[in-house]
Amino acid sequence: SHQFLQTLLLREKMHSTGFGSGVAVPHGKSACVKQPFVLFARKAQAIDWKASDGEDVNCWICLGVPQSGEEDQVKIIGTLCRKIIHQDFIHQLQQGDADQVLALLNQTLSS
Repeated sequence: SHQFLQTLLLREKMHSTGFGSGVAVPHGKSACVKQPFVLFARKAQAIDWKASDGEDVNCWICLGVPQSGEEDQVKIIGTLCRKIIHQDFIHQLQQGDADQVLALLNQTLSS
């Protein structure tokens, strides 16, 4: 929804969600979100996302949680951050097909 998009844009203005190695994790809490979700997107042409390492971003793991979902958000971001530091995880995000990336994220977030 437009409301959630505005939440993401506001969060991005505060500080970039570019974690490095070509991956960003835009995230936000919003009343329009009824249950936590994760969305993955990949683009062949990387773009400047003001990432912490200065690298352009070509993979996004977007996280949305309900307004009261602070605990869920912190847990999911923490889990993703622990994986994003591993090059094999990044490689799978960047090279895997849709089914492989879905399986990777499901496995990561359910453990």
